[in-house]
Amino acid sequence: MDKSLNAFDLSPEQGQTASLLQRLFGSAIANRYVDFCRLAAGAFALNVSRPMAAHALRELESMLRRALEVPMEARALETVEDVKKIAEARKQLRALGFEAPIIDRAARELKPRLNHRQQIQQIVSRLGRAPDGDIANLWTSLTENFGVAHQRSFHRSLQVDDDFREKYQRPFDTVIRGIAFALQGRYVVLMRRVEELATMSDREQAAKLFASEIPGALSLQRHFFDKLQTGDWLPHLAKQGLFGEPLAGPDEGASGGMRFRQWPAGNYLLRMAKSSDAVTRRAVAEALRKVGSSKHPDVQYDGLEILATLPPEDSAPLADLAVSWLSPGTRNWPMQKPEALINQLAQGGHREAALKVASALLQIWEQNGHLVTHYAHHMYEYHLPSLVSPLTACGGEDALRLFADLLHKAARITGRIDSSHYSMRPIGDDEMARHDVYEALITAVRRSAEMLIQEDAVRTRRAVELLAGYEPKIFVRLYLHVLASNPAGAPDLATAYLTNNSLIQAGWCRDEYSGLALAWFPSLAAEDQAKVLGVIDALPDKYLEAWKARFEEDTKKVPVADDERKFRAATFQDLVWKWRAALPVERQQALDRIVQELGDPDARKEQLFAQLESPLHGTDFLSRPIPEIAKFLQTWTPQVEGSSQTVTALAQELLIATFNNPEAYAAEAVQFVGLKPVYVRHMLEGLAMAANNRRRFGWGGVLRLIAAAIERHDEPIDPTTLFDGDDRDWGWASVKTAELLAAGLRQGAEGIAFEHATQVRSIVEKLIRIAPNEPEIEDFEERYRRDPFFAAQATLRGLAVELCILMMFWLSKDRSSPLGAEPGNALSNSPNVRDFFVGQLADRKASGRIPRAVMGRYLFYLFYFGEDWLRAHLGSLFPQENEALRGAAWHGHLAHDQQPILDLVPELRLCLTEEIARLADTGDQLDREFRRERFADYMMVLYLWGGLPDDLLESFWEQASSAVRQHCMWYLGTQLDAPSMPDAMRTRGFAYWERRLDAARRSDNPDPFRAELGAIGQWTFRNRIDDHWLANQLFEMLHAGFVPTDAFSVVDWLAEIVPRDVDRAVKILSALLRNPRIDQWAYMTQQVPIRTILAEGLAHGTQETISRVHELIGFLSSVNETSYMDLIQPPTDE
Repeated sequence: MDKSLNAFDLSPEQGQTASLLQRLFGSAIANRYVDFCRLAAGAFALNVSRPMAAHALRELESMLRRALEVPMEARALETVEDVKKIAEARKQLRALGFEAPIIDRAARELKPRLNHRQQIQQIVSRLGRAPDGDIANLWTSLTENFGVAHQRSFHRSLQVDDDFREKYQRPFDTVIRGIAFALQGRYVVLMRRVEELATMSDREQAAKLFASEIPGALSLQRHFFDKLQTGDWLPHLAKQGLFGEPLAGPDEGASGGMRFRQWPAGNYLLRMAKSSDAVTRRAVAEALRKVGSSKHPDVQYDGLEILATLPPEDSAPLADLAVSWLSPGTRNWPMQKPEALINQLAQGGHREAALKVASALLQIWEQNGHLVTHYAHHMYEYHLPSLVSPLTACGGEDALRLFADLLHKAARITGRIDSSHYSMRPIGDDEMARHDVYEALITAVRRSAEMLIQEDAVRTRRAVELLAGYEPKIFVRLYLHVLASNPAGAPDLATAYLTNNSLIQAGWCRDEYSGLALAWFPSLAAEDQAKVLGVIDALPDKYLEAWKARFEEDTKKVPVADDERKFRAATFQDLVWKWRAALPVERQQALDRIVQELGDPDARKEQLFAQLESPLHGTDFLSRPIPEIAKFLQTWTPQVEGSSQTVTALAQELLIATFNNPEAYAAEAVQFVGLKPVYVRHMLEGLAMAANNRRRFGWGGVLRLIAAAIERHDEPIDPTTLFDGDDRDWGWASVKTAELLAAGLRQGAEGIAFEHATQVRSIVEKLIRIAPNEPEIEDFEERYRRDPFFAAQATLRGLAVELCILMMFWLSKDRSSPLGAEPGNALSNSPNVRDFFVGQLADRKASGRIPRAVMGRYLFYLFYFGEDWLRAHLGSLFPQENEALRGAAWHGHLAHDQQPILDLVPELRLCLTEEIARLADTGDQLDREFRRERFADYMMVLYLWGGLPDDLLESFWEQASSAVRQHCMWYLGTQLDAPSMPDAMRTRGFAYWERRLDAARRSDNPDPFRAELGAIGQWTFRNRIDDHWLANQLFEMLHAGFVPTDAFSVVDWLAEIVPRDVDRAVKILSALLRNPRIDQWAYMTQQVPIRTILAEGLAHGTQETISRVHELIGFLSSVNETSYMDLIQPPTDE
């Protein structure tokens, strides 16, 4: 129920009825219905509520009949004889001296009319209901008993009671709800009447009939105004008050995240605003004036668009309207229209109007301690620059004053009024102007002032004096910058500012002062130049004592005369450096000597922020022989000072070169055996990246490099050979050897050649021996919290366990080996690996999580390569008495293993039960969504395989959130699309859906099932799901009140199956689009497939299907979708 209906005391059914009435008839009837419901419910503390409720009911019923009598042809036809009689009566009454109003009233009374019973029966019949059915009889009975409801009494209570509700309210609820539902399917009749009125040549009569006959439903109003294309309607529509603001609230009819605009008249006025006829445009302007006080956002937004469309000579007198519609608190609309209005007014030379609207649009205000604008976040600063030029060109100094006022206000609101002038960036730098309102306004003020001076240099003084009138120091920087562009335009000001003691020594405006000095210092009189240089020369004395104190604190010694001399020289250099080109010759020469001694300040800055470089670049690695590169790596050392070339940069270039050309570097891998660990590590990493990307290369030399690196694992490194970026030991390189070997083994027969089996075993055994039990990475626990397996895999111990498993996998691909011949006994035939695993599982400390996380990740491999061994050690791998160790193995298996293991479900029941219980956990968990969805997939696979105990499935459904169960349904659809799925599994998958739908039907609370069942919409683009079954299930779920979340795909699918099953496709489409929970975008953006289905239904469907198409088109027209009405031919008069 929409908020605007104030329906806190309505039942859910009444709320639905009120929303339906709002859509079909508009606010006039819907609001009366709501008020009647509230009166009948006793929502108001009234002593005499019965007569009021009865009157409200009678008026509502009368309005309902009046709204339907014309489109439902429930009005008596006037014959030629009737017309003659009425004309004769008029003639005689005039002869007797009666006045015109009395004559008109008498003429109306003489017109033929149907009584209430006849009218009701005709309306009900036209709506497709029986004229003698329940709806008609209840309705007739109500009209016949209105007088009883109005009875007065001195001796009984006149409050609404159960008797009133039983006799009047409940029957009327039944009637109006039935009429409203029936009208949806016949709504085209109202639309046709609207079209008739819109094509009448008598505009005055048409407007009068529209106002009296057509309800205020948004769809009817929009259809009418969309049909009007000429301006001769304007005076007649205005006379009938049809341009007024909407009765509906701004959010009326909002659904599915979409909101229809509530002022259809605005679209018509917008079209008329483009007219070349001045009379038409004046009528548009007058219509806007009459709604100028409206607070309705659609009137305001459309009004601004209309103003922006009118020529500036028409819109300028209406500037006050735009200002009123741009008051603080206005919705965050797209502001292109008011911007267009400003541009248009400015270009048309309407200075006052342009500035007035700009002031309203660009205004800023404080809200909860924050600066707020009309614009969405960051949009103010994005759009402001486009307004500066046209406003300045039109408004001159007034435009500059507008921007300056806004900047001053922004400084106060943001608290920057006393500090924002401090900045490392010059005022001419626009880098921050697109990221902050305050910074954008600084740029706007500067550009406006610059533009004024460029167009007319005489304006220099006025622009500078205007800016100087503001208190914040940011304006000082602004007027110094502006004055520097034309100091000759205000020479006295330029001289005054250059000789100002405070500005000479101020660091916060150094850039702007320097800019002015460059432009005007050479033009100063000799005494003024001397004054400036005198201040500069005296400044070291001012700060000398403070400098001495800092010097002693920093250097722990007293400064000598030479130190003091350098301080004076550096102070002078800092003050004049940026305007040194304007100095007298002798001063420039003195500055050159200072630079020779102390250095160039700009060069020092560049050195401070220098980028790290490699002594060899990509082209060097491409052009030089690899042995030469290896020799360079062995001998090169970075310079201690004065160079940006580093070990880190060189190593990174080696990694890139290795990845780009792995075959060549692998062939020469032995050349790198004696290098520092940092280079070996980066080369191994480059090869691992190539291997993971399925790049082929020879492994002979690479294995020798790996073996050599592992042998040096415990080798100490001479500290005197280390530079910044060097590895301090071989630990990190050893990890990279294991990662590279793992990358090769994962590729099976496509990776490392089997001829290297002995060498691979040797390397793995060496890694087993050197791997420490405790994790060697400092942030292990943080990594473990994010993902146990990846944390374990980052340790040398975890990698050793992984390599043992991957080695069995690799050797199993060699059919000539014992492991390849009997892969199921691979673990039995690998005693060293088996013993290693047993030893790893014996660790019951926290460090025991490392091997278990890895073995859990490869549980499927372990089951395949050694089922007997695994079963014998499952208790150690998943210890029941240790949750942390069990959790490590379970997470590795759940999150990263290939698939569930059906044969181990009984043994893993505890883990499954714990994971189900964890679904209800709302605590902080980094991987919660991934883990839940992964577990949902796990459960679905077990279910499809027939290995999931029913009690676990029921428990899962009970604990899983709606989102998790929705994911299950989506995943099930992906699996049912598999081409090789056995029939038994497919049947089981269909049964899962049917079971969940049945549970939803039987539930007292269906809402938790909606998202889950809605996932079936995505099944429609699964080619291997039977269309007949899917169509039946879609209709069953829709009939039960559920709707697919992906209605778009369903509509597309229905368009595909309609040639094969037209009646069923139309039936489903009707149920889908008429479901109140449907996303409105489904029928607004799917017009082509919907039209296809409807056309097929009309052409090839049964009579029932054809009727259903007619009703669906009527329903769609009631929700603002009238594009299908052309499929139905209007009835012809016989």
